[in-house]
Amino acid sequence: MERPPFPFGLATSGPINSEDPIVVKGVSSIAELQSANEDRPGHLVCNSPQGITIKAAPHGSVTTEISGFVKSTGPVNIEQPAVVRGGIRSFSDDSTLANLDVTKFKNQGEPGVITLMDSSYDKEQELDVMYYRSGDLRYQRSVQLKNAMIYVDGNLTVDGPLSGEGLIVVNGNATFNSGTALSGSNRMAVLASGDIKIVGNNNYFTGLVYAEGNFSAKDITIVGNTIVNSENPAKGRAELSNVTIVSNEETGDMTVTITSSTKADEGYSGGELENFPPSGAMNFDTGATTVGDFGANDRGYVGPEDVGKKDSLKGNMKTAVWDRAAAGGGFPQLVRPMGLDPRVAGLWDKLADILSIAENYHDAVKAVADQQAKVDGMDSQDPDYQAEKDKLETLKTALNAAEAKQGEMNGKIDDYVESIFDVMGSRTNKNGTFEDGIHPMDISKDIRFNLNEYLPESEKLKVSFYRVYNRRMK
Repeated sequence: MERPPFPFGLATSGPINSEDPIVVKGVSSIAELQSANEDRPGHLVCNSPQGITIKAAPHGSVTTEISGFVKSTGPVNIEQPAVVRGGIRSFSDDSTLANLDVTKFKNQGEPGVITLMDSSYDKEQELDVMYYRSGDLRYQRSVQLKNAMIYVDGNLTVDGPLSGEGLIVVNGNATFNSGTALSGSNRMAVLASGDIKIVGNNNYFTGLVYAEGNFSAKDITIVGNTIVNSENPAKGRAELSNVTIVSNEETGDMTVTITSSTKADEGYSGGELENFPPSGAMNFDTGATTVGDFGANDRGYVGPEDVGKKDSLKGNMKTAVWDRAAAGGGFPQLVRPMGLDPRVAGLWDKLADILSIAENYHDAVKAVADQQAKVDGMDSQDPDYQAEKDKLETLKTALNAAEAKQGEMNGKIDDYVESIFDVMGSRTNKNGTFEDGIHPMDISKDIRFNLNEYLPESEKLKVSFYRVYNRRMK
């Protein structure tokens, strides 16, 4: 028995609805597609009792053409004119769909993974290692994967073209607002636990697409394999408009190579740390960087050459904070926003601890000064004079105790500055690149997606002995 070279072009657990004619075909490679050589059939499969509905264009100006078969556990309604060369199998048994666990790809905390702190990037992105984002993420320009992987614990939006080789995993909804050019170098998989939406401009989206929610596509040619599979009977739908589906044998059994570096946690910094530091917080300029505007000047790689910057920042901050407290200067009231990345939230807490010690010293200095002024203004014969002098001595004792906390505060500042460099050092530059060509990519993993393994023997026989022949629907 021959095993099939690839599975279905579009397979869903829910209904498939196309508001206009659809084209479904197959190829053995992108090269064949570029040569306009349709050398494989393309199939539609639906496991929903609601079935498949494909509408016709006004006046029959465009025809639905499906080179393979159309199979559904429910009805198949395809408005004329239409050509289905492989026949229609309505009210059939369920087909076995690929069932991937999106959360198993979570890479948070693994070696070579950079945590993305920002929620939006307005520069073109060249992603070259492994990335993790906690929260929603938006790329406003193009994204090129260079053997990269990104895992988003939230929703992902890519406004520009997506290309390259890599893996995108979204524990939420994924929206792609542009396609890309047809290229044999595009080799990617996009997985989402929620909905996937692809909107093009009569161009291409290349790769494996897997959604556990619903799927929608408009004005796009999808080259690869698309699976929409949900345990929720209200999901698993596919809504299509002006879509061509090209089942690509290369995607049916595809290995995506992901590379990274063990130095990736010491990468570039760039952009701003969201919501940190707070407006009006401490700003101690060292000439190289500041606490109050950390990262906005694209400091770059954090390495041994930055030790002097760290020491300068620590020293400046220790002096400035203590002098400000001693001189009676106030400090900002910190109110930490909700939903921060845990590492950024930790920076807020550390800064709050530092300012708390300084504020106590500030309050003690002011209390002693105020009480001293009060005593100096009293007559020594005043019956309350001694009581006020005693109060002054008590306040001085409290001042001595607060002043003794300077060493503790200095230690907290050392830890705070080290943590800033650690957090900023785990970030990329503004275009997403880690350190292309500077550090060796000494981490490599091959992730295989073999959709054929999900086909039961009966389906393997049906696909492997299927032949393409012309047949117009009657």
